[in-house]
Amino acid sequence: MTTRQQPRQTWANWADNQRFSVDEIARPASEDEVIELAQAAVRDRRPVGIAGSAHSFSPIVQTSGLLLEMKGVNGILSTDAGTSRAEMLAGTTLKQLGLELWDAGLSIKNMGDVDAQTIAGAVSTGTHGSGPQWGSLSSTIASLRLVTGTGEVMDIDQSQPDLLHAAQVSIGLLGVITRVTMEAMPAYRLREANRIAPLEEVLDTWDDAPRAYRHYSLFWAPAEESASLYGLPPIPTDHCYVKMLEELPVESEADRRAVTEGMVGGRTGPAHLIYPDTADEVATWIELEYHVDIASGRDAFLALRSLMQHGFPEAISPVQVRWTKGEPAFISPHYEHDTCSLSVSGLKKHDWDRFLRAVDETLRSFKPRPHWGKMGYMDAPGFRLTYPALDRFLAVRAELDPHGLFLNDYFRAVFSL
Repeated sequence: MTTRQQPRQTWANWADNQRFSVDEIARPASEDEVIELAQAAVRDRRPVGIAGSAHSFSPIVQTSGLLLEMKGVNGILSTDAGTSRAEMLAGTTLKQLGLELWDAGLSIKNMGDVDAQTIAGAVSTGTHGSGPQWGSLSSTIASLRLVTGTGEVMDIDQSQPDLLHAAQVSIGLLGVITRVTMEAMPAYRLREANRIAPLEEVLDTWDDAPRAYRHYSLFWAPAEESASLYGLPPIPTDHCYVKMLEELPVESEADRRAVTEGMVGGRTGPAHLIYPDTADEVATWIELEYHVDIASGRDAFLALRSLMQHGFPEAISPVQVRWTKGEPAFISPHYEHDTCSLSVSGLKKHDWDRFLRAVDETLRSFKPRPHWGKMGYMDAPGFRLTYPALDRFLAVRAELDPHGLFLNDYFRAVFSL
């Protein structure tokens, strides 16, 4: 009797620049189901990949065996107002998390511009917001649970610093994260004071302005058409749209019930509703983001600006600049130094690969660390040069996934495995 094989399935990310076939795509609806699926795959020595909201541009999700889509495993499990900690399931989106934390009197310390990502995906890739006094989302993770490459269900917390610092940014290489405990903070509101500024003014206040606000970031526009790519207000050529956000306390029940007030750029409201920008359903661009030491940020930006003005005048993507506090996660782009992040996109209808490779070459002299969820062209020697704790991470990876079930060709290449 011949056994009929199931047809392979195809998975693609939101930008459709990562597409691959896989034996099985599973969409578990509970933590127990995730554990059961992962342990079965480990027993069968099947490769495993983990997908959150499919918002990564890089090939970190790719696998040939079982792909777990985690968005169905969501929700806050508990909150503690005394410690400002919250435990949540891995597939909880940042949007859902912000809403549920607010109801519990808490807020996320720092979050990215997009709130569609799952918490595990955002943490695993080092997703960040902006403000040199704030670390990435990963830095707020006090504990987590994962199913390792040996099938063990492991709870990792601050009593195991090497394991925790490996797991805080792990890009899916240690196992399947099923839940995390985050250090949040008492609920707060944000007030925008966004404005258009000439580049000369932004450069004059480059070092001081980011520390004057809770969150400070900017978009530099190389062309008048630039703003439309990310849905920004009109920005004159060689000017910046500067986002300046001030923290406001929640002092009364009226504050807690408050809705967003004002127009975009001058709004006041709950932090989780003010910080994120609107996310497109499908990206029409391919994004690269590199992080450099905060002291090199201004020079790195000017080098990128010169490249775009003189080498790629057709590249209209805004350059987004953000700042992040250093943190102890071994392969975080912000490992042990404060960073300035530069992100830029190539349009899918143009030769985005050639443009982004030129960006990579221009920024290499600044010893950048790529955002794990964005396009990057760093090779194995580059990763070893810029990630001094890489061997510590790889030692934990080898212990928790001895058969390499969570590896793929991309990771084998960049880590020389």
